Amino acid sequence: MKNEKCIKIRERLQQAHDQREKLNKEITIHIMKCPECKDFSQYLSTFPSLLKSTINKAIAPMPAPDFNAVFKNAQNKKSRPKRGLKIISLAASVLIVLGSIFVYNIIDVYQTNVLVQEETHYFVEELFSTPLMQGVEYQAMNAIDIPLD
Repeated sequence: MKNEKCIKIRERLQQAHDQREKLNKEITIHIMKCPECKDFSQYLSTFPSLLKSTINKAIAPMPAPDFNAVFKNAQNKKSRPKRGLKIISLAASVLIVLGSIFVYNIIDVYQTNVLVQEETHYFVEELFSTPLMQGVEYQAMNAIDIPLD
């Protein structure tokens, strides 16, 4: 590439090729003058045929599949599910049931604990809401007032 102009021309060439547009006069003149851009333009125009021939060469040695043999083989196999699949399905079902029971028990234990906490809180609150000994005056004592004998 010679310069910025060549870079822009090649980008526009690529865009025109992808969108199947005609080249404008400026690009055509530049391609006539610049051998590198001319080579790029020729490469773009021959690329689809190169790609097609390369793919054809790659798949030519591959044999066509024998569909009759494939269908015959499929018919020969029994269509019942295999024993291992039944065991796996049964094991998965058992795990789902056991997991559900486990989760239910965890939720039940949690709800029971919450109920016990609430009942205990209400019991203690009710217990201390009334004075234990009526008619007795309570006096707050400071640590300084307590004899140390």
